[in-house]
Amino acid sequence: MKKIGEFKVSPSVSVRVYRQPGQFGMLGGKYITRVYHGAVYHAEETSYSATEAGALRVAKETAQRLRGRRTNPSKRVNYDKVLPKAQIDFAVGKYHVGTSDEEIAEDIRKRAEKMKWPEGAITAGVKYALKRHHANQGVYTAVMSGSIRNPRPRRKVSRRKLPTLRRGKIVTIKPPRGNTDRVRVTGKHIASSGLQWYTGERVGDRAERLFQPEDIVR
Repeated sequence: MKKIGEFKVSPSVSVRVYRQPGQFGMLGGKYITRVYHGAVYHAEETSYSATEAGALRVAKETAQRLRGRRTNPSKRVNYDKVLPKAQIDFAVGKYHVGTSDEEIAEDIRKRAEKMKWPEGAITAGVKYALKRHHANQGVYTAVMSGSIRNPRPRRKVSRRKLPTLRRGKIVTIKPPRGNTDRVRVTGKHIASSGLQWYTGERVGDRAERLFQPEDIVR
């Protein structure tokens, strides 16, 4: 995207206007306005405009509103909503669970300062990184102690007695992904794994169908 305008709110906060490439012009408008806190933009403050003049007007009004908000200490930026949490999770995941909190906090702070994050975003990022690190430590401890069991429920095996089909018999089938059909059995096949299936011809147009015994309705 090409930046066509910027309005400063503070040394670390600015409102920028970008022109989107042609293939993205249908996503609400050709011009996009974003509020940046350092190198991180606030998703909730993003807006789209069809014209450059409209986008610049929105950016100017947003900057004026944010300048007024700075005088009210009760309305502060919630940096937890703008953190790149996926990137922080990836960075924390590369560390061993025995790594100290100080080492992780220092690494995240260096990364954030390199990206010119404001101090509030850096503090929130370090807090979130340590939260994820402690969660990883808890999972590791639970696994090694054997307190975590397989949460996947066991598959219920159907006890319905499957019919024995002979060649030429007409049955009604309804596969999980398909329509109900009446077919005439033409053959039976058994794989090395024990899986068995049948081939048949649909009554009426003799179209070939493959089905398993579980697909038989009656």
